[in-house]
Amino acid sequence: MQDSGEPAPFEKTEPLTGQECFLFTYVLLKEEKDGILGFFKFLSAHDDPAKCKQDFARVEPSNKQCIMKWGISGEWEVIRRPETDTEGTIDIVHIPGEEEDFMGEKLTREKLADNPKAEAIKDRASIDTYKDNVKLRIAQEKRLELRKKAMAELQAELDDPKSLASYARMQWQRLTQKSAIAEYKEKVEEGQKSLVATLKELRVRQRLYPHYENKWRDEIRRIHKLMASKKADENPVDKPIANLDYDDDELLANAKLTNPHDEFDTNVGVERKGKGKEEEDDEDVKQREEKKKADAQKIA
Repeated sequence: MQDSGEPAPFEKTEPLTGQECFLFTYVLLKEEKDGILGFFKFLSAHDDPAKCKQDFARVEPSNKQCIMKWGISGEWEVIRRPETDTEGTIDIVHIPGEEEDFMGEKLTREKLADNPKAEAIKDRASIDTYKDNVKLRIAQEKRLELRKKAMAELQAELDDPKSLASYARMQWQRLTQKSAIAEYKEKVEEGQKSLVATLKELRVRQRLYPHYENKWRDEIRRIHKLMASKKADENPVDKPIANLDYDDDELLANAKLTNPHDEFDTNVGVERKGKGKEEEDDEDVKQREEKKKADAQKIA
């Protein structure tokens, strides 16, 4: 509405083929509530106004006591308050079998062009819309300016090693880093558990099929070539990440991961994540006991 920097007139929009008219209903509130002015419901689209009227019988049961109107697609519709819609300005869409008039009067659909003040109403609506958009843009720019100012002040606090914000950021970093380590440890422990089960089953297979020992590498190459021919050379034998021999299997499966000592640990929140009393390892218990001793010495 304001690309040219000035109020723009209301224009018609060409409708889609087969959707030249539509049936709709609406409700307007007597007073604005939380920014809500009313409710609008689109009911159906048709290529002939007569079909809008025919469709009235279908939608009427779910829209009792609501104003039912039909409009021309692409044209601006007049939305009036219910009390003003009794002045011969709308269609009464009749249910088959009912009288063809309303209180002895023939009522016709309102067209804004029939109103002598039509142009003034259009201009007023266009100007009001433009003014509202300008106010909205100014408000948005003001909020953005205030946000930038607030962010600049916050950044200054974060850059000041003497500020509470800077101290809080370091605590935030500590918790985030510990969370990353805890998640890494959890994944490693899951991998170790799977590796232990695999090694146990593999020992059984080695006893049953000792002659496979000299063939399994070539079999991996064959399977990988069939399943991923474009990456045949990237199999775990020809492009290994882990050691192909067995000498470090037990070491990897049973390696004990210890948590870094955290003197600020309150054992709550993220610091308690995934750790019940029965799940605490020896290192955790040792660190806690050492902390208790140190605190007791400080008190003494």
